[in-house]
Amino acid sequence: MTRGVTGARLRRAGLAWVTAALMGAAGAQNLTAYSALAGSLDGAVQVRAQSAEQALNRLDAAGKALDELAPTLRNQQIVSGLRDALGRSRAALARTPAELEAQVQLARGLMRKALYDQSLAALGAQPANASSQLMLLTREFGLIGDAASALNADAKAGRLERVAWRLQRAAVQKVSAALQATRAQQTTGSYVNLARATGWFTVVQDSASAGDLKLSQFGDALRQLTSGDTAGLTSSLGTLRRGTQVFAQTLAQPPELTPARPATGTPAGGTPVTTPATPGSGAQGSGTPGSAPATTPGTA
Repeated sequence: MTRGVTGARLRRAGLAWVTAALMGAAGAQNLTAYSALAGSLDGAVQVRAQSAEQALNRLDAAGKALDELAPTLRNQQIVSGLRDALGRSRAALARTPAELEAQVQLARGLMRKALYDQSLAALGAQPANASSQLMLLTREFGLIGDAASALNADAKAGRLERVAWRLQRAAVQKVSAALQATRAQQTTGSYVNLARATGWFTVVQDSASAGDLKLSQFGDALRQLTSGDTAGLTSSLGTLRRGTQVFAQTLAQPPELTPARPATGTPAGGTPVTTPATPGSGAQGSGTPGSAPATTPGTA
């Protein structure tokens, strides 16, 4: 399934939705508020080990930034998910730095999902702030040097399918790296790495190139980790790693170049979002913005 005709079909299926579902759905996303929210969340994680009070101040700032960003996000499920994640991040301050970091990783995944969806739409409409949008995309997806230059070139040429391909490939690489760093053990390191993998998969969950890989599977693994189900976690990690490898292989080659297409109208809500359900709830991740585990795994 990873080579030849089948691989090419998966690549086309996984990327063609970009122009069909997103072009023309651009909204004036508040990039300044987005950056402020990202900086405040990341800052809370950085200072938590030294001062819970300083971390709380960062989360207060994150709440204000979210209030400014929310009206400019087209997907209200993401807005709800971010508000829930911010609340869980506050609750995590009373527990451990690792739990706060895990909650922030899930929130950052939702943020990048919104940025990914709306940026592709905005680039299709060629707004005045395209340069700012591209700068934020390259920063958020960790693209530097030649990778950043290639993304910019494709965007300016109107090759949205290639822009999507580059961003998806970057996200999947991060999912894979985080999964490889996750061990089938109830440790804080595994907890944070699995949350990081979940956050990055959230961004690309709608891609048909993901094959059988589902966000609910990441939620299952998080529940197994926090409950100490080592056997179940071992099996889940194997499934997630294999699925991510197939996903990456379908993205090994760029989509064929097609002429830039004019923007067309789409529903304002954007693509649906699924996030992992709270461990122990019995839910399988169904379109309701989900949550990270409410318990902290044992330390290494």
